[in-house]
Amino acid sequence: MYEAVGSYWKFAYELDTLFNYCVNQSMYRVRNAVIDNKTLIDHYGMTEDDRNFFDMQIKRSGADVFKKISKLAEGITDAYQFEDENDSSTSIINEAECIAYTLSFDGDWDENLLNTFDIALMDALINHILAGWFRTNRLLDVASECMEDFERNLTNINSLTMYRTTPTKRKYNTGFN
Repeated sequence: MYEAVGSYWKFAYELDTLFNYCVNQSMYRVRNAVIDNKTLIDHYGMTEDDRNFFDMQIKRSGADVFKKISKLAEGITDAYQFEDENDSSTSIINEAECIAYTLSFDGDWDENLLNTFDIALMDALINHILAGWFRTNRLLDVASECMEDFERNLTNINSLTMYRTTPTKRKYNTGFN
């Protein structure tokens, strides 16, 4: 979710929503994996019981993602905010536990690009969390796939920062001038 805050854009993600995405993504990633004729979904898919791992990993992942996009936050106070149940300050969005990034983009951005940026940023968080999950559970091939997806998300984010509102339209000679 994103919103304009003055001349900046705030991208915020509720922790419960991110956790649910991580649970679903982990299940999909191990759904077809089989070792010794046993499916891995029962042992390696993230469940509600693994919320403590998520709560620890989200802090690390949120900071790592911010490091990669920090050039978009130069000069912004509190550009990266993490609020959980242990935080005594007021929450950013609807009193929910969340992680938020406040960023500055040059020029006006098209709504479609903002949506794409928002999705890529959330996917980067999810893939980084899942890489930690699978690395902890010694599924190193799956963890490296998650890190490759994380890097792909960052590449997508970087390429989006090169675009502006809409591409300039070439003027064609229609012969009706």
